[in-house]
Amino acid sequence: MTDRQLEYQTAARLASMIGQERLSREEAFRRLKSTGLPLPPSGLIDQELRRWFALFEPDSHAHLLRRKREASLQIMKALRTWHPHLIGPVLSGAATESDLPVILLSGNAKELELFFLARNIPYSPANRALNISCITYLTAVGCTDLLIEISEHPRYPRATPPDPYQTPAEALGKIDADSLEALLAEQPVNKY
Repeated sequence: MTDRQLEYQTAARLASMIGQERLSREEAFRRLKSTGLPLPPSGLIDQELRRWFALFEPDSHAHLLRRKREASLQIMKALRTWHPHLIGPVLSGAATESDLPVILLSGNAKELELFFLARNIPYSPANRALNISCITYLTAVGCTDLLIEISEHPRYPRATPPDPYQTPAEALGKIDADSLEALLAEQPVNKY
């Protein structure tokens, strides 16, 4: 077996643990680490998650993405002053129930806190050490928790070619409120 085949097999195994067994990414990574297998690239894991959901839970996953994206859009519209962008698994289509939408803003954290306070938007600082130049807050829209990251010099994820389980917009790496609204308009609404 080649290294690339092993990466695909391991990514598919992780996707199954996360999708079928409902493990968080962190739990699945810990379980994989205990086997001694190397962690495949995150993009490959996300692709396998999209494939797993497309094959086994397309309707419920579409509903989950819509709920998280609609909550993201609502807060992004409120935060337009900071040029918000949705990033991460909720945008890419690889989100699970445990993945929170991540909204990346450009600006000053103190101004954002004053905005939250003036509008009685509940928030709390969140510990998220992925990017030390960002300050992260946890807030909610309805029953959906969201992470708001703000930096004076945000680093946006790069676009990648879409895989067979993504739309071109989902592969952009970041998306603003207008583009997110267009993406939601393109996707059918499933009634449960």
